[in-house]
Amino acid sequence: MNILRLIDATFDNYIQSINDVKKQSRKIISNCFLSVDKIKDLLEAKGCMLYIDDAYVFLAVPEHEMFYRLYYHTTDLSMLSKSLSVIALKLPMVCTISGAEKDVDLYKPCFEQSGFTLRRRMRRFAYLRSEKNDFSGYEGNSHAVFASPNDAEEIYNILTSHFDVYTQAVPEMSKILENINKNQVSVIKKMVMPLSEESVAGLCPAERWEFVGRTPIEKKDSKIAALLYYELHGSTLHSIFEVVLEEYRGEMLNVELMAHRDEHLKNQKIKLMYGWRDMDNERLIKLGEFYAKRWGTRPGNTVIYTFFCNRTHHI
Repeated sequence: MNILRLIDATFDNYIQSINDVKKQSRKIISNCFLSVDKIKDLLEAKGCMLYIDDAYVFLAVPEHEMFYRLYYHTTDLSMLSKSLSVIALKLPMVCTISGAEKDVDLYKPCFEQSGFTLRRRMRRFAYLRSEKNDFSGYEGNSHAVFASPNDAEEIYNILTSHFDVYTQAVPEMSKILENINKNQVSVIKKMVMPLSEESVAGLCPAERWEFVGRTPIEKKDSKIAALLYYELHGSTLHSIFEVVLEEYRGEMLNVELMAHRDEHLKNQKIKLMYGWRDMDNERLIKLGEFYAKRWGTRPGNTVIYTFFCNRTHHI
């Protein structure tokens, strides 16, 4: 095996490097399923790192200013761990493998031998659209509205505080803004009245945090109490994130959010919704069983394993 070389992460270099690898074998093993246009956008917009040798191409894409997502193209799986073991970037590395569980399991020794740990296993669930899970006819009062660009930072903070950015594909700020502009983020806001210190003292601890550091003003303030984020591709919904803040749970806000979404999409002829669920979280497994009975969700054969490595050095 040759020594991996770091080269300029341009689109032309990336394509040429993959073509060079293909000359070694017609069979290419890769965890990258991004479109060519998406790869081109990433290389132009982000400070990616591109490592190559005669049999490997590694593309490291920075996310959230916290880690690099690692994509590989190779002809030789048996040597993959040796190549992975010599890569060290200035931020932690995350690498995801997807496919049938029996196939993805084959990668575990490869990553573990190269210093990566298995951080999360998730299984894809399919929601077939039917009357059971269509809330467009909801008869209650829905307070959900489309998010505005001014909500983007608050939405980002809520998502990153409720989901693991390393393993759960939390969208970055630019993607959130893009999705807001497509009317694919619904929110419910609750009014918050800033109080004086004397009034704050009379609140219970669960309420008090909202008002610490605020000054009394006449105008009411509001915050996001619940949100529903999704991406629409053709007739399928992907990348679904739903959050109801703890103090507002029990108010059926999730139903209001789904009703707002389904009313907006009722003419789109949505056929499927895809979501992911942690395979090792007993509570979520039971929740999945409940959804299967209530709304007809079905576990699929596709899984995602996310491997994490904190081996870093200053570049």
